[in-house]
Amino acid sequence: MDLKGKRVLITHPLISEIMGSTVVCVQVAEALQHLGADVLVLSSSFTGPARAMFESRGVPVVIDEKQHYSIYDYDYVWIHSQLLPMSFIDQLQQINEYGIPSGKKPAAFIYNHMSAVDYAPGEQPYIMSLEESTASLEVFVSEECKEKLQPFYQKSLNHAVPQRIFANPAPSAFNTIAPIPTAIDTPQRIAIISNHVPDELLEARRLLEEQGITTDIIGKQGTVEEVTPAVLERYNAIITIGKTVQYCLCAGKPVYIYDQFGGFGYLNSDNFQICSAFNFSGRGGQRFTAEYIANDVVNSYTDAVEYYQTHRNQWQKDYSIEEALIDLLAKVQPRSEIQFPFEGYYLTLASQMRFAWRFYRYWDYEIWVNHRKDELEATQASLEEELVSAGKHAHELEQEVKQQQSRISELDRLVQRVYDSTSYRMGHAIVKPIHALVNKFATIRR
Repeated sequence: MDLKGKRVLITHPLISEIMGSTVVCVQVAEALQHLGADVLVLSSSFTGPARAMFESRGVPVVIDEKQHYSIYDYDYVWIHSQLLPMSFIDQLQQINEYGIPSGKKPAAFIYNHMSAVDYAPGEQPYIMSLEESTASLEVFVSEECKEKLQPFYQKSLNHAVPQRIFANPAPSAFNTIAPIPTAIDTPQRIAIISNHVPDELLEARRLLEEQGITTDIIGKQGTVEEVTPAVLERYNAIITIGKTVQYCLCAGKPVYIYDQFGGFGYLNSDNFQICSAFNFSGRGGQRFTAEYIANDVVNSYTDAVEYYQTHRNQWQKDYSIEEALIDLLAKVQPRSEIQFPFEGYYLTLASQMRFAWRFYRYWDYEIWVNHRKDELEATQASLEEELVSAGKHAHELEQEVKQQQSRISELDRLVQRVYDSTSYRMGHAIVKPIHALVNKFATIRR
């Protein structure tokens, strides 16, 4: 599929902290650019570490949702969290009332959903009837996500909207990593990639280190860095969940599915289907002991390497982001009509959209405040450590001064004992006349 000359608008709630949806957003944008499309990202914020991620890839971002954007200027609109420019709402109302103007072709709206968990409500279709009225395609990160979000739609209005799985595909750069040599039968370097490493996995790490296996943590409890092909190349095996799994599939790195939700161990023919259905999140699996994890990571390694070498070529086709986007967009067409579900829906939609944009701006502010709070708390903790250290040092100096004073007092006592001794007084009496003669002789010479 040739996307050269195609124009794509991508909306994302906030670009500041590096989150799963932020990574997907920048990777989709970058892949579309590689395929020849002209891409623009619209967000409520553009700050923090995520900004550097977009800028380093040359992905343009704007943050003014009130600016006029025309539905007819874009071929596709890729939508995170149901966010649309406010000018789109007015144009949708015009199409609702008067139809699509002659000679005009509106954009195809693609709504992306990356989670169905309750603590991520922005990933759900939370604006009533928006997708039912405007979507050309609804995509979901997994079968689990797709299934759990169906009750949010009005079936009578949404039955004609196609739904697809867009399973967190990986950039093609991960395909270039050299395969693991079959001669390696024990992983010597392992990465735990997670921001929420459970206690049993931390203990398993200690047990692996005791066996001489280097086990790094990439995430908040270890080193925070973007997971790139260069990072994966350093390791023989990866313990993780979620999007990093697709990186490993394309890179041919044996991946052990385990994290805060439990897991399945190394991927194999018995568990692959259920793991993929749950977006490789570990949900649906079980909790293991630290001892079991440490032993299983080593003892099942050679089988995992063989499984990955056998399936890597197919996974590179299934989970390559450019291949996935070409396949996804090949049949997407804009709506031939826009019909709002009831009279007055325009005002409801406009109010909800304004509220959504405002919410995400305040969320970004909350993230900034929490980061500043964490920084201040870290500074305070550091200063308190320095104060404790300084206090300890001062106490040590005070004790040393006391010891020196005690030694001086002891010397004073020793000197006084010398002065008080009979031998000192007798010696002093003997040498006193001699001192007197010496002083007199010196006076005469002068």
